[in-house]
Amino acid sequence: MQNLHHLAVFNAVASTGSISAGAALLRVSQPGITKQIRSMERAMKVRLFDRHPRGVRLTPAGTLLAGYTRRIFSLLAEADVALADLSSLKRGSLAIGAGPTVGVYLLPAVMVRFRREYPDILLKVETEGPDLLRQRLLDGMIELAFSESPILSPELVSKEAFHDLLVPVVFRSHRLAASTSVTPATFCREPFITRQVESDAGSLVERTLAARGLITVSPVLTVASTEAMKQAVIAGLGVAVISRLAIQTELAAGLLVELKVKGLRIKYPIHQVSLKDRTMSKAAVRFQQMMREAH
Repeated sequence: MQNLHHLAVFNAVASTGSISAGAALLRVSQPGITKQIRSMERAMKVRLFDRHPRGVRLTPAGTLLAGYTRRIFSLLAEADVALADLSSLKRGSLAIGAGPTVGVYLLPAVMVRFRREYPDILLKVETEGPDLLRQRLLDGMIELAFSESPILSPELVSKEAFHDLLVPVVFRSHRLAASTSVTPATFCREPFITRQVESDAGSLVERTLAARGLITVSPVLTVASTEAMKQAVIAGLGVAVISRLAIQTELAAGLLVELKVKGLRIKYPIHQVSLKDRTMSKAAVRFQQMMREAH
């Protein structure tokens, strides 16, 4: 088995047709080239070149080896180009995971921008809950995740990427919609639309209200998604505290009104999670930058 340096010497002589031209190509001495070629021939127990007055000619064994060395160095050159393209985001792939709110209300706009700027990067996005996102990260199926809920594991690193707000909202014809400010007690006396959660401790909204002594809310409807909460409020069934990310369209259209209720703008982090010992790709670094800019 020859090392790459010996093959480079052989390839230079084979492609130029002479020891002197091969030496000039590699910028080494002719005796050095001759010595390495002879060393190769002894190690391989074949003659690679026939010497003649005008240079060298490949033997059948040399012709066979030359075919392989051309392919080897062609692949190396291709690898250099591929790595350069990957570094400059001209090729590659990126798999991202996201929690429901981020995945539905923030990610699509970032995906459009990323695809427009880097059309040759294959982008795949999965929207899952924290448990499935954790497993996908650990399995190496996604490189990066953005989650409203913490994703904990000794093998993962998590940091706050940015923050979202949970804000009190009512339908535009609700009696409180025209109020310049509303007390927490007044707002919490309204029929509440709440989000279904698996935790016995309740949702972040319910835990925050309880911590502030506002535990007299009257849920009239508990639903499984943020979208269902919005539609219930728009239908006039009650009030809710909803992610500001999720209500941009409804606020702009005037369907929902964000109330000023002291103490009920609840700030919470969006977590960025990745494998602890994995070097992040250039594509992932750029995607996370776009996520921060979009928010």
